[in-house]
Amino acid sequence: MGESIREKKTWKDLKKYGTRILLGLLFTGSFLAMGTRKAMAAGNDTSDSNGSTIYVANGQESSIEGDGTQENPYQSLSYAIQRSVDGDTLKLTGDVLYRQEGTFFIDKNIVIDGQGYRLTFRGADLELKKNVRFQNMTLNMIVNGGELPRIYAAGNEVTFDEVSTTVSQLQDYLRPVLIGGSKTGNLSGNHVQISILNGDSSTRFHKIIAGGETEDVDVPVTIRIESEYARVDEGIVLGGVNGNQTTEEVTLLSNAKAVKKILAEDSIQNQVTFSASRLTGIELTGVKNLSLRDGAVVNLDRLDRIDRTVDVQEGAQLWINLKGDVRIGRITGTGEIVLSPDTSLQVGEDIRDASNIRLSGFETQFAGKTGWEYVKAEGNIHQGVSVSFLQTIGGYRIQKKNKAYVLSDAAPIQKFDKNEIQELEVTQLPQTTIYQEGQQFSSAGMILLLKDKNGVVQTVKADELQAYGIQLLPDENTPLKATDKSVIVQVKEIRKALNITVHKKETQEPEKQPEGWREDAVGKRYKTADGSYLTASWKTLDNETYYFDAKGYAVRNSWLPFGGNWYYFDGLCRMAKGWMNVGGNWYYLAENGMMMTGWIKGGTTWYYLDANGVMKTGWLNQGGSWYYLDESGAMKTGWVSLGGSWYYLAENGMMMTGWIKDGATWYYLDGSGAMKTGWLNQGGSWYYLDESGAMKTGWVSLGGSWYYLAENGTMMTGWIKSGATWYYLKANGAMAAGVSLQMEGGLYHFAGNGAWIG
Repeated sequence: MGESIREKKTWKDLKKYGTRILLGLLFTGSFLAMGTRKAMAAGNDTSDSNGSTIYVANGQESSIEGDGTQENPYQSLSYAIQRSVDGDTLKLTGDVLYRQEGTFFIDKNIVIDGQGYRLTFRGADLELKKNVRFQNMTLNMIVNGGELPRIYAAGNEVTFDEVSTTVSQLQDYLRPVLIGGSKTGNLSGNHVQISILNGDSSTRFHKIIAGGETEDVDVPVTIRIESEYARVDEGIVLGGVNGNQTTEEVTLLSNAKAVKKILAEDSIQNQVTFSASRLTGIELTGVKNLSLRDGAVVNLDRLDRIDRTVDVQEGAQLWINLKGDVRIGRITGTGEIVLSPDTSLQVGEDIRDASNIRLSGFETQFAGKTGWEYVKAEGNIHQGVSVSFLQTIGGYRIQKKNKAYVLSDAAPIQKFDKNEIQELEVTQLPQTTIYQEGQQFSSAGMILLLKDKNGVVQTVKADELQAYGIQLLPDENTPLKATDKSVIVQVKEIRKALNITVHKKETQEPEKQPEGWREDAVGKRYKTADGSYLTASWKTLDNETYYFDAKGYAVRNSWLPFGGNWYYFDGLCRMAKGWMNVGGNWYYLAENGMMMTGWIKGGTTWYYLDANGVMKTGWLNQGGSWYYLDESGAMKTGWVSLGGSWYYLAENGMMMTGWIKDGATWYYLDGSGAMKTGWLNQGGSWYYLDESGAMKTGWVSLGGSWYYLAENGTMMTGWIKSGATWYYLKANGAMAAGVSLQMEGGLYHFAGNGAWIG
């Protein structure tokens, strides 16, 4: 590997390879700890609810007495955990105190049930090695040396169910910090899950940090708060701290009214979802995806931008009270987005659904804003989008101009006088104008335009005819005759003839419309030569393939499960082929449209698609072997630098461990695949690997001493002969030099260069 390769080993390599995350919107732990995570992942299952119950009393860690029964509980929390197995429940029989400083590790999948008592850690942080559930207790963590106590999930699941938190009775404003990473950067789990359930205002944390304090976190993170009155004083950080990132998807689901601040600058992919609460004063920074559901009402006081999607579901309401441009990637959902008079919503892509956008404010607040673009989209705007005032604003109106909704001065309001109608026009024909003899005329789909004596016009739909005194001759209850050529539309003395065709049953067929595409408000359909529409079937037209659902509409912008396989259809309803980005994820669809999974080869490059078809990046475990896929998804081979360590991937992409030979040089990779440097003990022998990882042979000078390494790299001890000179290597391998040693056979003298001189 040599010095030329070592020159490439810079921290920038980590930035190059380390990052994909789709608020959830994603955090990487040290790759040095990867081996530990692999080894422990198998033991990271959720606790078995069928485990045993162990009872713990407050012995203040003074002994290991007791047998864990309710009659004779253990007197030590740490000993009770040591005696437990995955799936057990530890129940407190009274207040319990753990008073030893340092970090308290919990290495079992267990439930700790306080039964209403207080569990106190004096001067100790908590770190999970497996999944732990705290329930029905007061968790008291007393400050150690001025530092707020920390609870580290370390890649595992931690749940707080009906838990109150305190730090000190004298410092009631202080609370513990929840952290998704670990204290050392070595994650023991592969999915951080932090859940706060069924609490009240005493369920309170100083801050929740999805990532780590010392390293990036490279596993998914889910933060779930289903406790309306829980508090997080300093907000939720979806990245890490001190510039550390979360590089996988981070998802936050919250209904907590007191969680006001969400910071996501160091989170690469995140998803924030608010549900079933009325939340005010919310501040969002760096959030990628925002969703409101289940009737949530959210009032934003701060928002820098949302790069990807704002999704407001039916019944939910998002209030944006900000001045100037608010930039959003795309808008979905049919709920309400309410803007202040000073807000301009700039959408970089599409408004994909029939969103309801409202403007809220007094008429005086809109003064001087004529021409202000309240909504503007660079992409497509769904035809059902509505932009209107939340309350009556008489002096202004919203006018659509190209892809923007602009504030305009209102025209003088004149009321239509239906008693003074002077003109009648049929502006849209009924859906049907061709009939068989004996059928009845239908006005469905017909639209009329009326004008009164003042020139005020009124649009009238088919179901409003009677309200405006409009008659049809023949009416809609009279069977048509073959001699009928028109239907008269009449209001007062004004008459318009609407031409129709009526065929005799025995001699004529209704006129056929040509085969081809039809489009309505729902979507696109294909009419065949016999007049029917394609349903539940495939169709190839102009070398493009389409699928029509049971109602006859071509599938659009959606996945289709068919015959045990998945297919995707784009915005033009065409079956997709090749690489396709959907919802921020990459998929590969074969020439026949089938979504691929597993390993695929594109040109000379291999990619891996998981069971859902999503292209994977980063480390991948397949068949017990590890592979690395860069940010483009390409499987890497050869040497790669990740997280400050070097790894070697064989020609087939498999991460190597143990001794490997590259060219004429040997290297050693530990169990996590990381290349070792410095002294290495293997099989009872010592080896030395220089800073490039190359195994050294012959004489080497280290730390002021000389050592001799044989051709196979093993460190020599005792007498050796090099050329015509004898040398003596001590038990630690260091050459004796400038000293006299008493050994079996007498006193031996060694020159300053180590040569034996007598």
